[in-house]
Amino acid sequence: MKKNINLGIIAMLFFYGFIFLIGYINGYNPFNTGNFSRWDSGLYATISESGYIVEKIDNTDVLNGTCGWFPLMPFLAFVLRLSFGLSFHDASFIISFISTFALIITFLSIIDKFGENSISKEWGLFFLLSFTGNIYLAAAFPLSLCLLFMNLSILCILQKKYVLSGLFCFISCLSYSTAFLYCGVLGCYLIYECIKEKESLKNFIIKVLKAPVLGFMGFFTVHIIIFIATGNIKAFFLTQKKYGHGIHNPVKTLWGFLSNIKSENITASQQSFISFIFLLLFIFVVVIFFKEKLYLNKIYVISSISIVIIYFFLLIMGNGVSPYRQYLMCSDVALILASKQVVKKNKLTIAFFLIISSLFAIKMFFDSVIV
Repeated sequence: MKKNINLGIIAMLFFYGFIFLIGYINGYNPFNTGNFSRWDSGLYATISESGYIVEKIDNTDVLNGTCGWFPLMPFLAFVLRLSFGLSFHDASFIISFISTFALIITFLSIIDKFGENSISKEWGLFFLLSFTGNIYLAAAFPLSLCLLFMNLSILCILQKKYVLSGLFCFISCLSYSTAFLYCGVLGCYLIYECIKEKESLKNFIIKVLKAPVLGFMGFFTVHIIIFIATGNIKAFFLTQKKYGHGIHNPVKTLWGFLSNIKSENITASQQSFISFIFLLLFIFVVVIFFKEKLYLNKIYVISSISIVIIYFFLLIMGNGVSPYRQYLMCSDVALILASKQVVKKNKLTIAFFLIISSLFAIKMFFDSVIV
């Protein structure tokens, strides 16, 4: 554990040092924590300071307001503000900082317990923290919280601690609306586990109730909280409706992201480049999974399940979802890329493209271009 903590401290120094350097280069003072709040951060700040708000749009069933965003991070920021008089910017920066460090330690613990000496910790941390969209770990967004509790949930389910896994998944679902996808990840992994261990249907159902079903109760609980605050049980869905979320053709969504690669609009072109990087990573990971028979190790199985579910679900949701939300795959992709079955030449090539895309993403975040 001490070695992991030391490694985690070094990784945090490099990670935040990199982000602070890019901030300074682009004219933003990273010691002003307000510079880590962009776009949706303002909505989380409103929830923290004023609770949930509903604003009706005339002649439509669509809502404006803050009901499309989940309460865990705003609540923690509220507690810090009440206890220490911190601003939302300072409180959210501290929450993201602590969550990112705890995520690193949890990630290293997964490698220790289930990597079977086949995963490089150093490469794993590099891919985790350089993954495209890494700025959202440090930003006033709940992604670091979501990833922390989901990795804790994965660690526990691999240890067969199903109730604890469900509880961590529950907390993750309180933090971020897309976290409910991990309930599906847990459920699919349990199918794999029960088939492999030839367990009865009864045992499978009990495990499902303990882990993914318990986890999904977190998503349900958020809707109860929003209903109590607003009196509208559909407030979340009606708020999100204006973004065009729904069931879309994933190929069309992907093409919509990629088609601007030659655009004169540099922002649109950069986002297409980012989507292209995600596509290449997805293809590479799938090929490695089967070519190197990674399906023989359960840590790679659950990581691959997570990657497939997250990648395709976000495409199915349509172009209204920012491609940067694919960052939810970061820890899963990092585990596979850090595998010793991935040759160093391929690791270095992927590392180069991740660093380039991270430079774009961090600058675009500070410039308030990406959501």
